Amino acid sequence: MLEHYFILAFLAGLANKMHDDLSDNSLLSTFKTPVVMELLKGVHYVLFTALSLQKPVFFMILFAMFGFSSLADPTAWTGAYETAVPFALGLIYLLLDYSQLSMLSFYDLFILPAILSTNILEPLVLPQEFSILKLIVRVHILGALLCIILLPMFSDTVKYICMYYTGYFLGSVVSQYYCLLKTKPKKKRRHRFMKQKN
Repeated sequence: MLEHYFILAFLAGLANKMHDDLSDNSLLSTFKTPVVMELLKGVHYVLFTALSLQKPVFFMILFAMFGFSSLADPTAWTGAYETAVPFALGLIYLLLDYSQLSMLSFYDLFILPAILSTNILEPLVLPQEFSILKLIVRVHILGALLCIILLPMFSDTVKYICMYYTGYFLGSVVSQYYCLLKTKPKKKRRHRFMKQKN
């Protein structure tokens, strides 16, 4: 069952990032269709809601993180869809089974602020849509998330959150790599011409 929730969290984060990048990045327009966009949006919120109903603390922490992220970068939450999302997600509070609330571990109290700080500061420090530096940073973030998931001292709730962000940042790494390849300057080929002997 634990693996089942990990998969839900991973796919939800991946769908969220794919929708985000397709919305903002013109270099990915080849993959952007109305059907794909609605599919990604639906997959994200179905999986996110399913996991939230089973793991209420996961939902509460991520909902708070989304809120802090919107305060740090208000321009990213000005569209009609982005404006409506907090209200729609807020309805989940009415559906939660509060008897399933779980305790965080002592070590979680150090990791959660670090995840939140990364979430807020990374877009401010690296505001460009894609770059080699941003790709390198996000690969390192992926490595850190995987370490947290594998270490036994962290709670399952934090591991689900890390799995969500693993999907999110893996989607970002793929997008970053694709865009860098797409914009890579093409080397001019030197053609050698053989002179014909008279």
